[in-house]
Amino acid sequence: MESSSVEPTKGSARHTLSVWATWTKAVIETNSIANDDQPQSAFKVTYHINGVPRELLFGQGSNADENLAKDQAAQQMAGIMFRQNIIPQELGILIVKKGIDKADALLISDCQARWTQFLEVIASDHTLDEYAWDDAAPPADVINAIWEKYNHALTNPRKRKHSNEIEHGSPKKSTTAEREDKSPSPEEGEITSTSPPTEAVNREDSTEFHPETFALLQAEVHDDRESSPLIDMNAVSNDVDINGVYQSAGAEPGDITIDEEEEANLDDDGSLTIAAIEDAPIDLQHPPVYGFGPRPDYNYGAWQKTAASFRKAHPQVHDVINESIMKHYAVNIQNADTLAWKDIARRSIETVIRTLFSSARVYAVGSTMNGCGAYNSDMDVCVVIDENQLNDGSGARVFNNKKRIVNALYFIRRAMKNELIIARKMIVINAVVPILQVSFSGCFAGLEVDVNINNIAGIYNTHLIHHYARLDERFPALCLLVKHWALVEGINSAQDGTFNSYSLILLVLHYMQCVVQPAILPNLQELYPETFNGTTPVEQLVFNENVCTFESQNRDDHATLLLGFFHYYHDFDFTNYAISIRKACVYPKASLGEEAMNQYAIFIEEPYDCNNTARCARNNGYEAIKAAFKRAYKQLWNSKKPGLARIGIDVKL
Repeated sequence: MESSSVEPTKGSARHTLSVWATWTKAVIETNSIANDDQPQSAFKVTYHINGVPRELLFGQGSNADENLAKDQAAQQMAGIMFRQNIIPQELGILIVKKGIDKADALLISDCQARWTQFLEVIASDHTLDEYAWDDAAPPADVINAIWEKYNHALTNPRKRKHSNEIEHGSPKKSTTAEREDKSPSPEEGEITSTSPPTEAVNREDSTEFHPETFALLQAEVHDDRESSPLIDMNAVSNDVDINGVYQSAGAEPGDITIDEEEEANLDDDGSLTIAAIEDAPIDLQHPPVYGFGPRPDYNYGAWQKTAASFRKAHPQVHDVINESIMKHYAVNIQNADTLAWKDIARRSIETVIRTLFSSARVYAVGSTMNGCGAYNSDMDVCVVIDENQLNDGSGARVFNNKKRIVNALYFIRRAMKNELIIARKMIVINAVVPILQVSFSGCFAGLEVDVNINNIAGIYNTHLIHHYARLDERFPALCLLVKHWALVEGINSAQDGTFNSYSLILLVLHYMQCVVQPAILPNLQELYPETFNGTTPVEQLVFNENVCTFESQNRDDHATLLLGFFHYYHDFDFTNYAISIRKACVYPKASLGEEAMNQYAIFIEEPYDCNNTARCARNNGYEAIKAAFKRAYKQLWNSKKPGLARIGIDVKL
């Protein structure tokens, strides 16, 4: 099949790599092979850089159109280069906003320095010499070791002046937008705009924007996903009804109207939820230090015998359930490509916000960073701004706390409307914790971001769950499946009086921390009080590194854990017992006081402030939760055909 070669589209991955190569003097090779046996994908194209082992930097594409095959190959290789920090993230933001031709000398120099650093690492490392591309590909740990060596060199300030690594919450001090802005920056705390937009911004995709520019950073959808159940995390995290919350799209910053009838707040992991309890906050009595571990009426020894009997009676079914859970996790979990893709959106938001508030830092919270999120989940972010900058610049408060934050969200929305062309729709939601809800377009189409200001509790909780997830992969695997099950059962919506996603995660955590023997997860707040104290400055919180050491002696497989999870909760006495992750136990709910005992159907203690993460569970929702646990237990154990399909999750193996 013949195909005429055409110039790459401006802004595409091929165009980006071509311009980058002119800066760095790198030579990009393209190998195209025609395959007449597969007419629907007749061209197979490989991208790689001359002189660099293909195992490190390459991309492959396959399509009947040779140019599309080249685009696919370029996207894959550029994705690796962005993920491994060979190409700085600032360049990605610039391309999205203005185009690669607008890069300044400092950014070009940064690209050249990174490439020089990478070549030095390659020259000093010979571990790939014994491997040949066509014969024996090196194991993943060998490749990963080289990338780790490069990134270590990249982040060493003695060797690099302009590092721009992807590190949660550690942006560069000098951004591209700041270098390009020739106008004087406003004084600290000064807001130069005085009138916000009068309606929610709703922008169609710009004709100047090329959607394929950063499609290279989106996670590749595995072929398995066509035949396996996918979690719609928009539904799993269905914690807000936008139509039920007052949207103040046209209010002036100085004249803010707050609807007291319909209030909303953020889940303790940072995501939005409708407040189920409209009354004044309960003055909780702090629970005692002691507890029971698991619920005191639970006999784990008896459960082990039951589990052994099930495996003996249904060995094949047990193995299928176990394999299905692992595949469900592999197909649905958010991977590094998706995280890098979201991180570009986070950084672009931060760049805009810092033109208004120089102290601002934007942190991803919730499922994006806690290790238990699906690949298609939305992103919640917390903007941390110095209190003085939320005032009038002199330190005097011009509004009460909530009005100051709503006011700031309006100015952020206005700035994003003018500076961030990928932001398509933006709505300020007046809530107990106000948010700016942003929908993106172009290569970020489908991504929605909820922006809050200074709700740092979500950052601490995200940090805690993130490190639990890093300790044992069985934890996030079970969390993903339980959240999927809750979606199927209709008990995943705080606005409907059932669970929010954070409470479901804590239920799984309690089970693995307190119930199974030996424990799979420790009490991190007890083992590492200096790290998980809820008071460490958020900029010092460490993500994506092993800060804890714990090796469980428990060897239960995924199937045993899932069956045990439903066995434990199907008759849990939520009326009389509360759950605490902080103290790794359950304790009498009566110790919280009579008011809490009467008002909260379920009490799951927030690990830091001891409030109730399940405060929305009530009335019919509470009854639905109890019925769903009983039904899952019965369907998994006592049905004639036990299996995940019985609880609504059908995984094709």
